[in-house]
Amino acid sequence: MKKHDTETTKELRTDLTRRFRTVTRTVRVAERDVELLSPANADDLISEDDYVEDERLPYWADLWPSAQILANGVAIMRLAGQRVLEERAVGITVDPDSAELGQHLGR
Repeated sequence: MKKHDTETTKELRTDLTRRFRTVTRTVRVAERDVELLSPANADDLISEDDYVEDERLPYWADLWPSAQILANGVAIMRLAGQRVLEERAVGITVDPDSAELGQHLGR
């Protein structure tokens, strides 16, 4: 891991643990354990005011089953030296937490 990546990861971890009650979960991906830091409970992040305004829910805070299936599929492919993920993500969100997380991960 590059020094920049390590620093970015530490900054993100510090920010998330400061702002949310978090847990580290171990997820099995293609016979390897991967640790994920996430909000302890996505329901804790729901704001009634935000929901009334634009039906905003913290979808970003949950690990979706489809993400686990995609991670397993990519992990077992023979991709040595191939670029398989976009370096830049484009998305539209009204959730400031989701946007901030996307900025950290997009570095």
